[in-house]
Amino acid sequence: MESQESKTLSLAKLFSDEEDKYFYNFFYNVSRIKVYLDYDYEACKFMAFLMDDRGSRKFEDSLRKLSFKITEKGFASYFASIKDYERNKRTEKKIGKFIKEGFPDLSDSKVESIVAQVKACYSTPEYELIHGSSESDFLAAYTGKVISRPTPSWGYNESSLTGSCMQGKFSANIHPCKAYASGDFSIVYVKQKETGLIGARVIVGNDTAGPIYSACDVATKQVEAYLKEKEIGLESDWEGLSLSAIPLPSSDNEYLMPYVDNYDSFYKEDDSIVIGYGENSFDFATTFGVVRIKECETYYCDSCGEWEESTNETDSGCVCDGCLSNYYTYSNLMGLYTYDETLGETYDGRFASQEWFENNEYILNEDGFYYPSSECVYIEDFGEYYHKSNYSVFERNGVLYHEDSEEGKAILAKEKEAAELPFLELTPEIAGIEA
Repeated sequence: MESQESKTLSLAKLFSDEEDKYFYNFFYNVSRIKVYLDYDYEACKFMAFLMDDRGSRKFEDSLRKLSFKITEKGFASYFASIKDYERNKRTEKKIGKFIKEGFPDLSDSKVESIVAQVKACYSTPEYELIHGSSESDFLAAYTGKVISRPTPSWGYNESSLTGSCMQGKFSANIHPCKAYASGDFSIVYVKQKETGLIGARVIVGNDTAGPIYSACDVATKQVEAYLKEKEIGLESDWEGLSLSAIPLPSSDNEYLMPYVDNYDSFYKEDDSIVIGYGENSFDFATTFGVVRIKECETYYCDSCGEWEESTNETDSGCVCDGCLSNYYTYSNLMGLYTYDETLGETYDGRFASQEWFENNEYILNEDGFYYPSSECVYIEDFGEYYHKSNYSVFERNGVLYHEDSEEGKAILAKEKEAAELPFLELTPEIAGIEA
């Protein structure tokens, strides 16, 4: 008999084998499948038995059912032991016999019922595709029971139908999907012909589709093929489209509201809830199915484009508190806030917009500050303005010069030359005065 240590090592190999991922998929599939068997207690119990539950069963009993699947001939196939797994040796039995082995006390009628459900789960379903825009179409897709299938291989812009928070979680009379029946949206969904179970669904608006929610690869491919045939894009472009504003009977300001993939900003307009930003806009990204819309006066922010309860006046329009704090500075010279990217500063630390400075006879100097134009000189040699306080600027006869400009250097050179002339003592002879 194998030691407990060798069994642990074998288990580690079982769950670290990169060549066969079926075990992981198997556990996950079964945990989902058992929820969709009409909550049949015995069926759920059987499905749970297929799972690896070492806490309540012996090691061998829990692993011998691993990797259960149905063969093309309709037999149950599984690895009866870890050694069989390592040798890739499968055991095949009739499904009923396989079930009886696990639950010998089940009646024949109950076994037949479970066999039918297991076969339905693993068979290839045949679907009917429906594309509609009525309220009943949305309700059929969102409230119908979902087919039980092994986990599909979701791709780009695809998600789990059985895991969708909007699927079957609300009663039909208050299901938020009814809001889609506004005329701007339609729904494509597939249902199994034999049972009516839903295999996949997708919302379409403005000739573009949202994510495909699917419970079956066959259903996914059928929906994808239809969207391609109708030239419906897979990137939802729903800005400006409307949902119906359906009030709850018990409240004046609460409305049915579905979770809308890829969008979280909306605003109410008459009897519609519009996707995007607008007056009285609000954020909604939950799956509660109901939104409470606060009726209040709002104002448009000229900076971020959102509607807020209050705005502030600036030199470039009215902006919300957030934009004011992040992008604007108060100007004492102007008496209001100005946009930081157009901001200028005086030499003594006062702020205003560049346009204000230009209109009020201020000049931007070479040091990056604004000065009154009457106190500045334009040095053509450098192509810049200089303030008279600059140590390189000097004044002669009311005119400002820069010591490094050609003019300035000429004046300073003459002054230097004059200063270097010999000093002549003023005598009466030089002055032309007789002694």
